[in-house]
Amino acid sequence: MPSNDDQDELSPSDLRRFRKLLEEHKQETIRRMKEHVADALVDSGRQADEVDIATVEQNQKLLLKLSNKERKLLKLIDNALNKMDRGEYGFCEGTGDLINIRRLEARPWVRYSVAYQEQLERERALHAKNS
Repeated sequence: MPSNDDQDELSPSDLRRFRKLLEEHKQETIRRMKEHVADALVDSGRQADEVDIATVEQNQKLLLKLSNKERKLLKLIDNALNKMDRGEYGFCEGTGDLINIRRLEARPWVRYSVAYQEQLERERALHAKNS
């Protein structure tokens, strides 16, 4: 893949490629989310004992937690697609700088540049330490 790390903005072909990636991730995320919810809601039938019931409940909690993570990822993907429609895709929400294309290739829904993300994490760690 061509690298546009030194460009001021993404090319139209880059944007098409990232839109396709985002749409593919969106469909896969929706599929996984539906699968997790369906699996969690499956009637477990009559359980033989309390241990079986507890196991089913734990599995349901895990599946619903995974579904919630998929829902959060879906929001990030939709945000990236909306930014693309507004002509704001690929720019750090914290600094306005262009996000490195390799970072976008790894996670096309990413909101921040590496430097800004590291800054946020340092601030969170400092806040947690002082709390």
